[in-house]
This record gives sequence, structure tokens and C-alpha cells, in this order.
Amino acid sequence: MVPAGRRMAARPAFGAGPEVPLIKAKRGDARMGDLVTARMRGAGCEVVAIHGPVTQAGAAIRALIAHEGLGRGFGPKAREEARQAARTRDEPDSDRRDMREQRVITIDPEGAKDHDDAIAVAEEGEGIRLWVHIADV
Repeated sequence: MVPAGRRMAARPAFGAGPEVPLIKAKRGDARMGDLVTARMRGAGCEVVAIHGPVTQAGAAIRALIAHEGLGRGFGPKAREEARQAARTRDEPDSDRRDMREQRVITIDPEGAKDHDDAIAVAEEGEGIRLWVHIADV
């Protein structure tokens, strides 16, 4: 919401477009500086959702989600697929070995943005076995 003389107007936050005067009776609790979703009504607009102050990251994210028409959360099918994928399988995967009991340490440098390289060592006979784990996908 931006000032428009003695009134308020809605200005597009994402992309170009004109400021549209706000119909006074249709502003709800919107205040100057709020990110809102507005609907056109004749030559003006009405507030249909208030996302919060433009200075708050969460408000900007909510406004962008509304602008792009993205749904919130996941549908039942996606949730069920996630539950299935998260289950620990009893049968071994023929292409992989279960190494979860192994003590592994990262070898990524201090300040790394992702920790995707690690090693593990174990005594084996008269030698030492070294495992190198690389998780780049």
C-alpha cells in the first residue's frame, strides 16, 4: 500500500503496472507499507489479503506465493508418496549398502555452504580401510 494524495493505493510489488486507488470501504486492516493482494473493482481495488509489512521477509514470501498462484502445502498424493519414501526398507537395495552405523566425519572446509564430502576409517586386518563419501547430486 502506498500513499495516493490523502488516500491509499495498491502498487504492484512484482512486475510493472499502475498504482490503483483503494476503495476506502474495502481496505480492511491494511496499512501504509503493507503487502496486500488486491482485486480490481471498477476504477479502484479492494484488499482481499494482507500479507504484512513490506519490511518483513515472511510477508514478501507470502505475497510472492499469492502473486504466482502457488498452493500452500502438498496434496494427499504427494504426502503419501513422501511417507512411502521415508520408510526404512527391510529388504536390501541391490545397488547400495546400508552404512548408517558407520561413524563418518565431514572433510568440507570451514565455511563451506554444503557438507557433502566425508570420510570414515576402520581397522581391517593389518591395514586400515578408508571410505570416501561424496554426496554431490
